[in-house]
Amino acid sequence: MSDRPENNPNEPRENYSGKMEWLYDTMDQTPPKAGKRPRRGFPCGTLILLFVGVAVIAAVLWMLIGPPLRANEMPTPTATATATLAMPTPLPSATPRLIPSPTASPAATAESAFAVGDRVVISGTSSQGVRIRAGAGVDFLTQGIYYDGDAFFVLPNSDPQASYPVENDGYVWWRLRAADGLIGWTVEEFLDRAPLLVETPTPAS
Repeated sequence: MSDRPENNPNEPRENYSGKMEWLYDTMDQTPPKAGKRPRRGFPCGTLILLFVGVAVIAAVLWMLIGPPLRANEMPTPTATATATLAMPTPLPSATPRLIPSPTASPAATAESAFAVGDRVVISGTSSQGVRIRAGAGVDFLTQGIYYDGDAFFVLPNSDPQASYPVENDGYVWWRLRAADGLIGWTVEEFLDRAPLLVETPTPAS
């Protein structure tokens, strides 16, 4: 005996539309007739769930990817304005004026034996005399020789910027003017303060 159902010529044949046959088979829930093989197909609920799942997946992909933008719809990047700090221009500073201070002629220090204007005499040469030179040093030219008792006046240094008296060659030098007008330098070692001049009263006639 075959598993195929027998064809009954007296039984009316069921007409199926060719393209809709699969849908009818799917939606047909009637039990199969006796002696006929049951139709095969997907249940209706399964198809609905399948369609819903595909729609949900497509919607999610659409939201994530989105439609491609056209070339003229591409967003133009906006240039970000950069704040530039303008540094203040420093004002030119005023140049301080240098006011020259008055230059004072060096005076004899407190430890000096004499001062400018003092009257001095030659002393302690043992009658050999002392040389008056053209400058403060033993290498300068000798201008004259003077002896004990010869008087001089102490003059200021010829160089106002130099210290005075001048220390050179192991001696202390003073600039002097003799009674005869000679001006030169000699060492402090052979000088002494001159005694005060006392005017002698002129006898009345």
